[in-house]
Amino acid sequence: MSLTADDLWLPGEQRWEGDLQVTQGDVTLSQGVDYDIQWTASGEPSQAPQDGGCLQVADGWTDGLPADGDAGVRGIRVILHDTDAVDLDADAPRIDASFVVRITKSVEDDAASGDREVNDWMTMRWTRNDDASMTGCSPNGVWVTSPRDPHTALGMSVTAASPQGEPREEEVMPADTLTYTLTPSVRDVMLSGTAITPEIRIPLPQGLTEPVLDSGQWTMEVQDGAGGKELVFRPASADGKTTPQVGLTGVADLPPIVWHARVGNRATGVIQVTAGFTANLDAGVLPERAWLAAMPHTGLGLWMILCLGAGAVALVAACMLLGRRR
Repeated sequence: MSLTADDLWLPGEQRWEGDLQVTQGDVTLSQGVDYDIQWTASGEPSQAPQDGGCLQVADGWTDGLPADGDAGVRGIRVILHDTDAVDLDADAPRIDASFVVRITKSVEDDAASGDREVNDWMTMRWTRNDDASMTGCSPNGVWVTSPRDPHTALGMSVTAASPQGEPREEEVMPADTLTYTLTPSVRDVMLSGTAITPEIRIPLPQGLTEPVLDSGQWTMEVQDGAGGKELVFRPASADGKTTPQVGLTGVADLPPIVWHARVGNRATGVIQVTAGFTANLDAGVLPERAWLAAMPHTGLGLWMILCLGAGAVALVAACMLLGRRR
């Protein structure tokens, strides 16, 4: 059994630069043993197939890697073999094939951002030992993000429940449980496979006790901060790093963080939640950005949301109004 993956592009839009690597999980596969490489300069479609079908170039493939910077290259083929190092089972780790291309397509019509969609045809064929095969392909274009500084983003939300598990819609009472969901991400990541070392700090809000982490992909540490207890969240890995999948627009979504705490007996007024999010990429450290959210009662039956971000408006975490027993 074997897998064959083709990536085809237009030389007028992208130029092969080299540095091809094929990995499965943490294992680097060996060219000539676990996989073979072919390249082609054939085929010059003027535009994507109108029927949305797969673009396939059957002839004109050359064995081996092309020279770095060869401007005539318009396609790379990776042929994976069924070896001891390659796991092709359904639950196997993902296989990544990466290489560097230079974008040469003009961006004059979008000079403000430099982002472009370029023609790119990716096709995969699976062949069984009895020559039975299947073919699939991706959309006929990829979105290229212009170089810019990565930055962090953090969304927060909260729900409240009574000791009996009934949801609270407005005021919350002592012994209720507040459950917070944080959705961290890093934006404008330029390279797939970038390792990220994130750290999220939340001062334990006044009035909350007994914080508990509900997410297995993170660790939570309670530390003494300048203004009281702080919750510190890091990835649950040996080195504190995570390598999230990077989307077509350069967004790397990290796993959500869910934690909960009880409302204490002395809680009153508004619980205000703040969060600081820093991320250390393999390419450098991103500056910390802070998010603040509050949801006080106005006395008129209305709710107001206050959200302050460092440099940008962030997603809001709601804070529940506390009711005092009379």
